[in-house]
Order: sequence, then C-alpha cells, then structure tokens
Amino acid sequence: MEKLQLFIDSWDFFREAALSGLFAGALLGALGSYIVLGRMVFMSAALSQVSSAGVAASYWILAFFGVHTHATFIPATFSIILSLIVFGAMARPLHTSKTPDTILAAVYLAGASATVLICTQIVHEIQDVQQLLTGNAVLVEHQDFMQLCFMAPLVLAIFMYAHRTLEAAMFWNDSARVARIPVNIFRLIIQCILVIAIASTTRMMGALPVFALSCLPALAAKPATTFRRMFIYAMLIGAACGFGGYVLAFIADFPVGPSQTAMAVICACLSWAISRILRILKTI
Repeated sequence: MEKLQLFIDSWDFFREAALSGLFAGALLGALGSYIVLGRMVFMSAALSQVSSAGVAASYWILAFFGVHTHATFIPATFSIILSLIVFGAMARPLHTSKTPDTILAAVYLAGASATVLICTQIVHEIQDVQQLLTGNAVLVEHQDFMQLCFMAPLVLAIFMYAHRTLEAAMFWNDSARVARIPVNIFRLIIQCILVIAIASTTRMMGALPVFALSCLPALAAKPATTFRRMFIYAMLIGAACGFGGYVLAFIADFPVGPSQTAMAVICACLSWAISRILRILKTI
C-alpha cells in the first residue's frame, strides 16, 4: 500500500508513462480483434521484431556517422518505414504460399537476430535499445506520448465509425464485393494501420508487450457475441492491462513490459475459464 500511495503522490512524474500504457493497450487491444480473427497473430509477432530491428539499426547508423541525438522521430520513422517495406515484400507471398507460417517465422527470426546483433555494436545507446525488449518502466519520451495521444483516439474513432465496412472487407469478402466495397483497398488500409500501430508502439513499449497486447486482449474478448462487442471489450481489456501492468511494475519492482504481458495472459486465461464454465453449466 505504501508503494501504491507513492505512485499516486508521484502521479505528475509518472503520468505520461502510465497513460501511454493505457492508450497503447487500448489501441493494440482493439486492433488485435482484426489480428486474431484475421489469423494474423504471427504477423504481429514478426512485425514487432522487425520494428525493433529498425529502431536498433537507426541508432547504429546514427552512431556510425557520429551523430548522437535524443530525437525520437528518427528511430520511430525508420522503424515504421522498415516495417512497411517488409510487410509489402511479404504480403503477396503470404497470400500465395501454402506454408505462410514459415515465411512469418523467417521474418520473426531475422528481426530478432538482427536486433540482438545490432545491439552488441551499440554502447552509448544500449539503454535506449534495451527498451525494445522489455519496455521502459520509468519514463516515456514526451514526443512519443503526444504522438500516441493523437494516433490512438483517431484510429479507434475511425474503426468504430466505419466498423461495418471494415468488417465486411476483412472477413466477408463475397458480401463486400456484392455491396461494391473495394475489398483489396480496405484490407490494405487495415493492414497498413496495423503495421504503423505495431511499429510506433514497439519504439515506446518494447516488442514483448506489443505482441502480447495485440493478441491476448482480443483473445480474452473473443467469446463476445458480436465483433463490435469484441472490439470494445478488447479495447477495454488492453487499456486495463497496459495501465495496470505499469502500476504492477511500479509496486512490485518488475519490468513494465513483462508485467503488462502477465496481466494480458491472466485476462486471457480467466476469459477461457469463465467461458468454459458457462458452457458446462448450459449442458447441465
């Protein structure tokens, strides 16, 4: 209780980091509904690692040319561009390949190995790059926070407003084409937004919690009766895990990324247990 009171008393200092966890969790949780139902879970894992490699590579390139800067837009921009390039390169093979999991596994392993190898070549920025793996338990850059405050509400508002069109384009292709909805264009827009969201939040939170929050809250909300409810439930669960994980990390002296991941795992397990119990009770 003493640490919780200390957290409340120090709210002005930790506000941006804690709210970043909330906004990022809400954004990733809601978009995770498309990732889970669209069977793109491993794509999320692969892109989070590619994004990590992009940020690490940007620090290495800057250090190579003797440029030392604390501007976050450079690694963030580099990460997003690299993620979009990799996604564009593997999009068609994923649709045509009979074994898409192998492509995603190769991209995941390439991104993970590149991150580790590049990190060994960076000395002065190693603390910044270490954030890629577990997230930062203390502070979030003000520029990252402001970017997230703008991006998360905007993306969530768009997806909630146009949810029927986006759902049809993503999951009901035949019906969408009958309704003259440009399926390919809308699918590309959705996937590009997913890539940008994953790349942007990876720079701030780390690859581990981004992967967890983009999958597990949606998995926990999957028993919902409609996709719209699943989207909203996943958004709320993701927000709770992102914020609650930060508070748990502060109270228990845990790394924030694994704490957020652990809370998401607990939510998914509880959801599975409750839905299982309800099924058993209906059969009695």
